[in-house]
Amino acid sequence: MHLPIAAGIALAVALSGPASAAYEGQAPAPAGTIVFASTRGTGIGGQISSVEVATGRHRILSRFPYDDHLLSVSPAGDRIAFTRTSGGVFVMSGAGTRIRRIGSGRGNYTEVTWSPNAEFVAFDALASDGEFFVSTVVSLRTGRTLRIPLALSPRLSPDGMRVAYTQQLRSSEDTFIRVRSLVGGRAWRIPGEEVSWSPDGRRIAISRNGRTVIATTDGRMRRSFGGTFAAWSPDGNRFTLIGGSPFKRQYGPLDVLSVDTGARRRLGSAIHQGPVAWSPDGTRIAFAGKIGRREGSFVVSMDGRIRA
Repeated sequence: MHLPIAAGIALAVALSGPASAAYEGQAPAPAGTIVFASTRGTGIGGQISSVEVATGRHRILSRFPYDDHLLSVSPAGDRIAFTRTSGGVFVMSGAGTRIRRIGSGRGNYTEVTWSPNAEFVAFDALASDGEFFVSTVVSLRTGRTLRIPLALSPRLSPDGMRVAYTQQLRSSEDTFIRVRSLVGGRAWRIPGEEVSWSPDGRRIAISRNGRTVIATTDGRMRRSFGGTFAAWSPDGNRFTLIGGSPFKRQYGPLDVLSVDTGARRRLGSAIHQGPVAWSPDGTRIAFAGKIGRREGSFVVSMDGRIRA
């Protein structure tokens, strides 16, 4: 998540969660730590730092002259994946030690993501022809690398066994979502632009032109809904959609739907224009948006009551 902070400084921010056992002897990042990349103090090169929320303690994890950015914290908070303009993609401990290169070469990287089980890291880079992207998935346990040409925005399944990604064929402007196993097996595709796995990994949501398709991971069972996908509920039994015109979808009303029945409920007059997040117990939804003439962050409960 990139946030404009002050004086033109752009920060990539991630909040580490409760840390479990450290990976390969690495010291985990403490819970409640903000990890960010910034050019402040360097002028040109990005460096990665961390700040403990409770104490304000600041630690520099990577230093100029390296230009590090596009960071992503592992689910356990014990590792950080990031890109380095001069040399590819790296993983390091939450303390900034044990730096390991997992992707080499210069490139225009767009994002770095972890699988929920933290075994795989996926990232995009501009292909050598300068026109198309290549998605790469790397196993941190075995070192095995899977490169997927003409692909963008890889999303790893919760069990780390499959990957879904956006693909555009050279001969067409149409985009597809393709789902494939990381260990072999049948792949399938469906027209789409964005994809999101359900928390239990049994379904995927695919959005295109203001409509959303909910499909099983083998692609055999599909249901279509009007609206653009926003977020899964924590148990994966419900999901939120943004209604309205696909060309002005950031201003559409926010709806909650049941995966099993398709029952749809509009949450009051909530007008969405930013990220959507469910509470851990699935009873409330936080969003950045606009209600009437008021803009800001709001929380809406399942009965439609909204508070700022």
